[in-house]
Amino acid sequence: MSVLWYIDLMIEKNRHGRDGLLEWIRSCKERQINGLVVTFPGLGATYVAKKMSDVGEATFLTGSGGELGESNIIYLDWVNNLESIAVLDKYFLASRSDQNIVVVVDDPYLIDSESFKNSYASKRFYDQYWFGVMDKMETYELIESFVESLPEKAKELIWEISGGIPQITKHLALRTKVRDIDKLSEDFAVQVICQPMIKVINRASKQSLEKLGLYIDGKITSSLLNKLVGQESFVFDIKIRSDLLVLEDGENYKERLSRLERDVLGKMINNGGFITKDQVAEIKWGSAEFSNFSDQAINKTMRRLDKRLHKYKIVTKWKTGYMLSAR
Repeated sequence: MSVLWYIDLMIEKNRHGRDGLLEWIRSCKERQINGLVVTFPGLGATYVAKKMSDVGEATFLTGSGGELGESNIIYLDWVNNLESIAVLDKYFLASRSDQNIVVVVDDPYLIDSESFKNSYASKRFYDQYWFGVMDKMETYELIESFVESLPEKAKELIWEISGGIPQITKHLALRTKVRDIDKLSEDFAVQVICQPMIKVINRASKQSLEKLGLYIDGKITSSLLNKLVGQESFVFDIKIRSDLLVLEDGENYKERLSRLERDVLGKMINNGGFITKDQVAEIKWGSAEFSNFSDQAINKTMRRLDKRLHKYKIVTKWKTGYMLSAR
């Protein structure tokens, strides 16, 4: 019998809450079972889960080739890496009976896909946790942790715009001047933040979005995301295979990346198509200060990467960094 099918019958209630997630992960360790966390980009599930790694309670793995510990939390690039399910299978095949694994998936579409249902890993989960948006009180508490004296009306507006998504809430709390929905939807920084969310919304079922508190009464709860999804803005389809070949809109042009180019392009994919010069410097030299190195060398790296792409190009954003765009 499929374990995931059994879970659907056994656990109907949705679970939310930051403290609740930590408690649940610890309970998986105590029960010596594997668990699946279903969430959404920008909700902070990996940040919460990584706290256990920071205090030595779990091993946090974000790619292939890691070494499993007694208790493990795995987060992979589900949206953009075609090999993620295969990587996850390898971890489960390598695991011992005295080791437990909790997997964090921020793309609900994945657990409904045939690739996942047919995987070895999908048969190894015995509990699941739906990590959803913050409620109004939690949203207000997060706002107040950044800005103590914000008027009630402003907090109400942030709640409406963000829909309880922590990443958007934080951005709006620190951005005291512009909270007009039309201006925000046209803002480049906001588009970068929201692009992974839009991509997942366009893939996920409405039932999954409802479980996460992102879709209520026929619309997306965040008025900002609701507007951006309606505009279908800022969408690209680039995936990097494990053999360093690139797929653009599903097509393979036989362009093989260097490891540096893979890391830079991977960062852009995960960051809504954008990368700063500091981030390129950190990947290239292990330092986040590009001013300490050659600006010319960074530009050369980005031009070389641009030549590898066919349907997309890399555009220089003055004073900010580089952006993927359609050719």
